[in-house]
Formats: sequence, structure tokens, C-alpha cells
Amino acid sequence: MIVVKEVLNKRESHIFHTFAISLYKHVPQYVPTLIFDEKWNFNPKKNPAYEYVETICFLAYKEGKVAGRIAGLINHKLNDLKQIRTLRFHRWDVIDDLEVSRALFDAVIDWGKKKGMDRVIGPIGFSDLDKQGLLIEGFEETSMFITLYN
Repeated sequence: MIVVKEVLNKRESHIFHTFAISLYKHVPQYVPTLIFDEKWNFNPKKNPAYEYVETICFLAYKEGKVAGRIAGLINHKLNDLKQIRTLRFHRWDVIDDLEVSRALFDAVIDWGKKKGMDRVIGPIGFSDLDKQGLLIEGFEETSMFITLYN
């Protein structure tokens, strides 16, 4: 059974921010983001983007074990400027399981719909200057510090 939960406390937040490290620990090409940077990015008291970005983070559990994560972001400043209603997804890391991936996307898309969003893009972060994109080839190459690995 797959359960998706919103990240609501420090313990869950720590799991969210460190999940990719545990997921890819046996992948020598993976270069992790610094945990400090991960936590800073999602801290409304530290990251000035929170003046105009709304976020939510989810963890997926399969058989009681963490199996994936995803973040939803709404950049209200950009949406207002471009007169769009776009939800961004980011920090998408998941075990090799289509059902878990689908459950995470369903959760973030449902949240976006409740917020009035009608389009989804990603992986892309708080702004267009953040890490973005999806690795579809080149898994055998060492990732760069500033790129996503998924």
C-alpha cells in the first residue's frame, strides 16, 4: 500500500531533504545537494522567494518505508506577471515504482488544482534560475553539483 503524506514537522522535513542521498547512495555518479542548502531553500524565514512562492512537500511511503518525495511550488509573482496559473513540481525523487511516482504526482497536482492552477511544469524550482530539468540519458556520467539527478 502506498501512502502520501504532507511534510508537516522537522522530522519529516529532515527525511524529505535527505531522501535523495539515501536513494542514490549506491550510485557513484550522483552528487548530492548540500543538506544545508536543501533546508535553506525550503525555509520561509531564510529564502526571500517565499515572499511570492507558496510551497508544499510530500513524502510517499510504501509498506511503511519512505519511497519518494516531491515538492509543489506556485510562483505567484511569475503567474501574475504572465497571467498564467502554473504549478511547478520539484525535488522529485522516487524509487523505481510507477505507482509511487503516480501517487506523488497525484498529490501535488491535487494541491495545485485546489489552489486554482491549471498547468504543471517541472522539475523546476522557486525561480527560473534554480536547478531544473529531468535526466533522461547520461546516467553513467558523474552529475554536476548544480544539476538534478533523478
